[in-house]
Amino acid sequence: MAQELPSAPAEAGASTEERLLAAAERLFAERGFAATSVRDITAEAGTSVAAVNYHFGGKDNLYRELIVGRLRSMREKRLAAIGRVVAEAERDAAPIDPTRLLHAFADAFLEPVADPERGRNLVRLLTREFVDGNLPPAVFCEEMIRPVETAFTDALRRALPGIGERESVLAVHFFVAQLMYVVDIASLAGTLDDPHALCGSLSTLADDIVRFSTAGLTAYAPGKTA
Repeated sequence: MAQELPSAPAEAGASTEERLLAAAERLFAERGFAATSVRDITAEAGTSVAAVNYHFGGKDNLYRELIVGRLRSMREKRLAAIGRVVAEAERDAAPIDPTRLLHAFADAFLEPVADPERGRNLVRLLTREFVDGNLPPAVFCEEMIRPVETAFTDALRRALPGIGERESVLAVHFFVAQLMYVVDIASLAGTLDDPHALCGSLSTLADDIVRFSTAGLTAYAPGKTA
């Protein structure tokens, strides 16, 4: 079972597993899977070389635990954000506000990368995995893409009853693609912590993306206005 990663860099009181995961995250993000050895990881974590085998059963399993743990953490944040908006609407017996829904999702999407150092590590780690393909593609589909897509499209169709099933799926993927682009470019340029990069901070850009997407979605939903 994948373990939750520590929310901050491992400190002296962290468990051996947490220290190994934190060290692996930094090194895999910086060097990639193939160029990072078990000895590199244990030296960074301050543990014995045998610790990786003892706690994870080898480098491959450590890598999988790291990636799957990250995906599950992000997935749960995104599902919780969607769920809160839906629950608020049900509590108030009101329609789901599409702008509120998109804002909540965008905030949850960007929260893991808000910290400059850890955010950059996370983006680099996942980008390397997308390119190198050390894990089966099904891992990303099962742990992240399908659960989030299902919850998001269901909520979006409730927010915009006029939108079709195909259009709602496309809208979700287009919206995520915009967020990913901003994060990728900012991270690659080393500007995640620069509020002036890309014409604004991440939160400001998220507001712009939400406004842009809400306007586009109304074209798919007859009778709706932005």
